[in-house]
Amino acid sequence: MRLKHIFGAFVVVGVIASNSVAIATDNDKCWEQGWGKGWCDARHRDNCVPPVSPVAPVSTVGREDCQSRFADGYQAGLKTGNH
Repeated sequence: MRLKHIFGAFVVVGVIASNSVAIATDNDKCWEQGWGKGWCDARHRDNCVPPVSPVAPVSTVGREDCQSRFADGYQAGLKTGNH
């Protein structure tokens, strides 16, 4: 009986961890899209293909959602594109 409880706990932890990784991956994509948009806007290009974005930094607490990550990426891309 105890083995079933231990196995169940591992399953629950595994599901939670995999969901966290999926959310982080999606939000990193939002950051990358924002970075590309910011870089192109800084260069004043309409049909722009931005370079590969840098690795997305770890999000700050309270800014883990896609919209916030996009905005953070946009600001970083804008800054990089202006240099």
